[in-house]
Amino acid sequence: MRITIATGIYPPEIGGPATYALSLATRLAHGGHKVTVVTYSNSARRVEDAALPFKLVRVARRGRLIDRFRYFAAARPHIRQSDIVYALDWFAAGVPAAIAARLARVPYVVRIGGDYLWEQRYLQSTEEPITLDEFYRRGLYRRASYASIRLSIAFVLRLARYVVFNSEMQRSLYERYWGLPRERTRFIENALPRVEDVARGRPTKEIVFWGRFIVMKNLDTLLRAFAQAKLPEGYTLTLIGDGPQKTALRSLAMRLHLQKQVRFERSMSLPEVMQRVRSCRAFVLPSWTDISPNQVYESLAIGLPALVTKETYLRIRGELPQTFDPASVDELAERLRMLADRARYEEFSRSFQGMKFERDWDVVASEHMTLFESVLGRRESDFRVLQVGADRSSRGILFPGTQAFDRQAAYAKTFDALDIIGFSRRSDGAKPVEQETLRIHPTRSRSRFLYLCDALRVARKLQRPDVVSSQDPFEAGLTAWLIARRVGAPLHVQVHTDFLSPEYARLSLMNFARVLIAGFVLRRAASVRVVSERIRDSLAEHYRLRASVSVLPIYADLGRAAALSPDPVSAARFSHYRTKLLVVARLEPEKRVALALDAFAKSAPQDACLIIVGEGSERAALRRLAHELGITDRVFFEGSQDGSSYYSAADLVLVPSRYEGYGLVIVEALAAGKPVLSTNVGVAREAGAIVTSPERFTEALAQWFASGPREGVLKSRPYKDFDEYVRAYHDDLAGCAKRAKGQ
Repeated sequence: MRITIATGIYPPEIGGPATYALSLATRLAHGGHKVTVVTYSNSARRVEDAALPFKLVRVARRGRLIDRFRYFAAARPHIRQSDIVYALDWFAAGVPAAIAARLARVPYVVRIGGDYLWEQRYLQSTEEPITLDEFYRRGLYRRASYASIRLSIAFVLRLARYVVFNSEMQRSLYERYWGLPRERTRFIENALPRVEDVARGRPTKEIVFWGRFIVMKNLDTLLRAFAQAKLPEGYTLTLIGDGPQKTALRSLAMRLHLQKQVRFERSMSLPEVMQRVRSCRAFVLPSWTDISPNQVYESLAIGLPALVTKETYLRIRGELPQTFDPASVDELAERLRMLADRARYEEFSRSFQGMKFERDWDVVASEHMTLFESVLGRRESDFRVLQVGADRSSRGILFPGTQAFDRQAAYAKTFDALDIIGFSRRSDGAKPVEQETLRIHPTRSRSRFLYLCDALRVARKLQRPDVVSSQDPFEAGLTAWLIARRVGAPLHVQVHTDFLSPEYARLSLMNFARVLIAGFVLRRAASVRVVSERIRDSLAEHYRLRASVSVLPIYADLGRAAALSPDPVSAARFSHYRTKLLVVARLEPEKRVALALDAFAKSAPQDACLIIVGEGSERAALRRLAHELGITDRVFFEGSQDGSSYYSAADLVLVPSRYEGYGLVIVEALAAGKPVLSTNVGVAREAGAIVTSPERFTEALAQWFASGPREGVLKSRPYKDFDEYVRAYHDDLAGCAKRAKGQ
């Protein structure tokens, strides 16, 4: 692929886009792609440029407006010969590159690393600095004086096929204020340094900052806070770097009488900085807002504690201790005094132990190539998938507008084609759907006994798939195996249910038969996807499978689950109860809701209530049981609702199930900060629920009322976002197809 990277700065200049351009271009070139980097630079062409694995085009800076025309003229011939243009800023290089790409009809992608209006225009004025979030919330970006720049930015965003962000928070901010559609944005996180497993030794009394000396970094507040902190003798502050504020900062240090305590050092390469600061006491980042400051990861990688502004969009921002308001000199001064207090400093340093992160440039380059290939209509794995499912519900994959359907549509965008054969009855009302690369084929059977035959009939009319996937190892799995065998494609089986739990087979004769079918199907699968470690372990214990088994938990929008609140009218019915317990489940035998009712009746005080969200065949029986137990006035049957909207009202969530494959309710409730009391099913134990046996469920509930936790903590989150989940799903199916081809 021929790629032109447009960047405003390039080494030896300091800044994120400079390092990004060099590192990304190098990795792409080593991957066999023809790469050209176009950059502004006053440096003469150096001998090192000729040794680079890519072509570097330097455009000398002479004047603001003329520079844009000269950049356009230099970039245009290279862009005309490119397959794609990737801009690392949206103004200085972004505007001329966007125009050249438009004229050459070459696809254009732009990466937003910072915010030009806020950082280069607003903060560089004489006005009082504010955070990026406040800049947008107050509508300052709409000022008349910014009109021409705002139009230029809007022009670049409108032309771009995709807009790439390195922070999910900034991505959301731009979707809101710039009107970017979600489908035209992508999140590609920066490369992160490898964490060094080396003891630092005893730290010195030197506090350090390294980076650019610009208004955004808020270094004047750091100097004022350092002066106000009046640290004990021997403590010093070192500022490493360069920038337009350097002279002003030196003058401020003199006015504050800090000549002896504050040192200014020249800019250094990253390896030099890492060696220089390794034994310092702490790194301080006081920025007004820093979207993705790699200095934080760099310092933590060498074991150097980091004192960081609250206004950072880092993925690990919630894990960083002792953050501070960048507008408060007092607060920052107090944090600096903490660094000089031995006990508090040791506690602060221990907070960073165990933080693990690693993401090399090869991964970043690979994600860019996946994006570029999707823009050009080529994919990393160009193959067809046929999926067989048995979900007939009105919220299932057969009906457009449901979350399940939207999830399949997202999968389909990563494949050449995704055909889904869904078991359905004519009375269900499901109809064939075709949406881009997704095609839904309901069987519309007269009887459930005709599902298999009708699915085989539909499959014969479809193009040969490269892999056949089943949503379960039961009836759908058997059907998928017959189709895969007929077309000579590998079989991929998904397991969402803990069917090897003794409770599953005992529940009904049909379940007993399904266990037998599952053993037959799984032994013939080329690849198996399970949703929890528990299921993987049970498969390993019961079967000797030839297939590779991967663990891909179900995706849940945990942020949404935590933010939703119940309908005020419904909530008013139980608002006067002091303690509210919640069950979110289908009212079917396997969910064992009767156990929750019995435990509630025996353990709960009179000022507690039980809210049951869900519908099913046992609703009437459960109502009768509540009446028999004398708790009718304290039990609320809410029917079929979005259960996640009730988490905010609940004090404890009960999961009394006989078996679960995953346990989405458990994960959502813990993510919403609610404790969960559960039987030992699905991911209950590994997610962080209070786990007990059915026999001790009542006792465990009584213990919770007496002294149980009032907050829940989700121990791990399987995915950063939905895009990562979709990539994992794609890669799992792609891996199945590749292994079958012997690749």
